[in-house]
Amino acid sequence: MHQAKAYGFLGGSFDPIHKGHLNLAKGVRRSLKLDKIFLIPNAAPPHKAGNTTSYESRLQMTDLALESLNHRQYQVSRIEQDPKHRHYTYDTLKLLRQKYGEDTRLYFIMGMDSLLDLDIWHKGFELTDFANLAVIDRPGSDLEHCEKKALKDYLAAHVVYEPAAFADPLQLKQFSEALKEPKGKIFILRVPVMDVSSTALRAELAKVSAQRSKRALGLEGTGSGQDFGAGTGSAAPGSDITVFTGTLQHAVTPQVLRYIQNRGLYQNSNSR
Repeated sequence: MHQAKAYGFLGGSFDPIHKGHLNLAKGVRRSLKLDKIFLIPNAAPPHKAGNTTSYESRLQMTDLALESLNHRQYQVSRIEQDPKHRHYTYDTLKLLRQKYGEDTRLYFIMGMDSLLDLDIWHKGFELTDFANLAVIDRPGSDLEHCEKKALKDYLAAHVVYEPAAFADPLQLKQFSEALKEPKGKIFILRVPVMDVSSTALRAELAKVSAQRSKRALGLEGTGSGQDFGAGTGSAAPGSDITVFTGTLQHAVTPQVLRYIQNRGLYQNSNSR
């Protein structure tokens, strides 16, 4: 019998995309046995102000970041590329269901904080009409003590917990059976997360840019104590990512750092 395809979708501003996003995508793909994960940069996030890096730059950075992964299993989607349209998850999932048909297993990836606010999302309780939700659990979260009755009732009818590796065989079988559903389930996953945020990375990038500007003007000596790496004083634009701090090199792929450097992105905390 032919098994239906299974696709995951990770949306976000990706401003900039970092290894936390990539590790998350890899972990979810393994847990849910997905054929492919699509990363969806949002041209006009409904929950954010307009001060974001251009859509094309974020799209390019996302595509570059995926070069470190298998492109057959991870791809960029332009489904939310229209900047004149506020892209709600409900509308996107509806379009994806229409595109892939009723039998394809679809999973929208989100964090636990988003799940606990689902009652204030645009048609949040209707997302499972089109897809499953893949929710990344976090330490200390306790859905059973949710104080919002409508949300608690909704979760009780849809939630499936990913069992531990050596769980009871019955639990493993129940999880395996739930994975066959094309929509309607909320999977709480045990996927490790990397403690990094795009907001913090933008601040770090702006700090590095300011330090480099001071050096170029001769206002600061090389012994500043910052982790810039070797050869920062003479590196030409785009030639050497050691101009970036160890924090940035740990959190962002080299391809994305070079793109940021070449395009002069995130030079101060107020502009991108």
